[in-house]
Amino acid sequence: MRIRAIAIFLLFASGAAAQIGVPRIGCLIDGSRRLRPVLGIAGNFLIGETVAEGVVAAACSDALTIIKREESLEIRTREGTGEHPAPAGTALFGWSPDGSQALVYFPSSGEWLRVSARGVRPLEAPFLPEGEVIAIGGPGRPDALVRKDGETPAPALLLPDGGRLAARDAELILTRDGSEDRVITLPGPAEGLEWLGPGWVHVRLAKGGGDLALSLEREQLYRLPEVGE
Repeated sequence: MRIRAIAIFLLFASGAAAQIGVPRIGCLIDGSRRLRPVLGIAGNFLIGETVAEGVVAAACSDALTIIKREESLEIRTREGTGEHPAPAGTALFGWSPDGSQALVYFPSSGEWLRVSARGVRPLEAPFLPEGEVIAIGGPGRPDALVRKDGETPAPALLLPDGGRLAARDAELILTRDGSEDRVITLPGPAEGLEWLGPGWVHVRLAKGGGDLALSLEREQLYRLPEVGE
């Protein structure tokens, strides 16, 4: 009788877990240019199976997944998937605070797009940047830019709340309006900062140092699992 009760409990528990699902905090591009979801909660992450291949750049939220391939831009929403022509090369992304909209900038052509679940709209940009741009602001601040400084510029991101995140040697410098800079120590130098998802940043460490997730809300780093090939 006891064994039967335990079996029934496990059956209901597994069904409930399947309904709840595992939360997704964002996505990352692995070393083979495959896009993978990052699942779980802070400090307990899982890298999911490949959802796209041949990916040059990407940005993910609950409402949007934007995938830049060599000469196309794929937009995935809850309503469906669409594909649009795009210039060759990478793309830069800037999120709205709620993750429902994003600006997309193509450095190779100087083109700008505003992307949301309602569609893709080209922007007539009066703020054509001079010099090489390495980070852009979100839809509410399209004139906010970070330009390349020197031969090997430090990675940087502009945050939806108006702040800025930059890497310097083995540190992250988090700047927010009206407060002192927050210095976050890394286990090694960072070679890249990319959006993991709204509120989350993917920190790629140099020289095979691995990958970290930074929670902008907690201002705390977490180690990401190694991605299998």
